[in-house]
Amino acid sequence: MIKFPYDEFENQLKSSSYQNLETIHVDCIQSSTMTRVIQTNGGHLRKILVNEYDVLCDTYFKDSLNLICTIYETCPLIEYLSISFSKTTVHFAEFENLLKACQKLKGLLIVINEVMRDELKSVEEENFESGERLARVLIKSAPVNLTEIRIGESFPYFGFKFSLEALDAFFDNWRGRKALSMFTCDPVYNSADYKEIINKYLGEGVVKKFICGGLKDATFRYDKV
Repeated sequence: MIKFPYDEFENQLKSSSYQNLETIHVDCIQSSTMTRVIQTNGGHLRKILVNEYDVLCDTYFKDSLNLICTIYETCPLIEYLSISFSKTTVHFAEFENLLKACQKLKGLLIVINEVMRDELKSVEEENFESGERLARVLIKSAPVNLTEIRIGESFPYFGFKFSLEALDAFFDNWRGRKALSMFTCDPVYNSADYKEIINKYLGEGVVKKFICGGLKDATFRYDKV
């Protein structure tokens, strides 16, 4: 566990080999560094817990894609995972490949980062569209063991949102699976309309818990995983 990483830690992680490592938990790290750790691991990783990926490096787009591919190609035992990606077709496609390949996955922290934008659309419109895409992918390909979904934000107001219709459809299609726990830091879900939908599925047992709080509530806690 690395609570306060800096360049020296990044360099050490890139130059070392951790063949028997099962859990790594860091506050912030570059996607390329985590890819290197995975590549030297030997397929034993069960928990990749990252509160925030560095999205300010010039190669973030390529590095985040490479990380997702490396995870589903070399981490068959992964149970808890933090990933970060952009609102692009190729990122969503690779995310779906990850869900299909990582069948032991139980907990997932997803952060969609604002790297590319369609200037013809409003930020809110893009957020709802990416939320609908995410819901469709999860409904279609989420592994049977997945019971915990966390939604974080690298940049406030530039993540993604489930519309009322998308959230209702997502929960409705979750029926027949293990009860789902969701964690988010977006205050939109505290509104009366959203609470009505959430409470409906809580009452039916489709949803186990739905926590809408701060960023710390959405990320994996050091003492809870």
